[in-house]
Amino acid sequence: MERHENHSAEIESEYVNDAAFTALTDEISSVINNLLDPSTGYLCYKALQRYKSIGERFYQEACELESKISSFEKNIRRPYFHVIPLDDNQLENWHHYLDFVEMQEDFDWV
Repeated sequence: MERHENHSAEIESEYVNDAAFTALTDEISSVINNLLDPSTGYLCYKALQRYKSIGERFYQEACELESKISSFEKNIRRPYFHVIPLDDNQLENWHHYLDFVEMQEDFDWV
């Protein structure tokens, strides 16, 4: 029964993430439509400000994510495939990195 409850929670979480994504997509589409409509006049300026705000929000989120993963990325010593196994430190770094990725529950950026 516990596995079923966890699965339900995962589905609800996905639905919330999808709903938030859909809302953001709708907001961006609305802003772009206002920017492209030459008859809006002053609304075009407001739409441009909203568009800029959304872009800044994306930038801030990307910066936060980059600062969180930079320590993992810095500790990757092998940027290519090799048949020799990783040493213990490298393997531990990869495990921590993958654990961090799983905790984020959003695999689109990976």
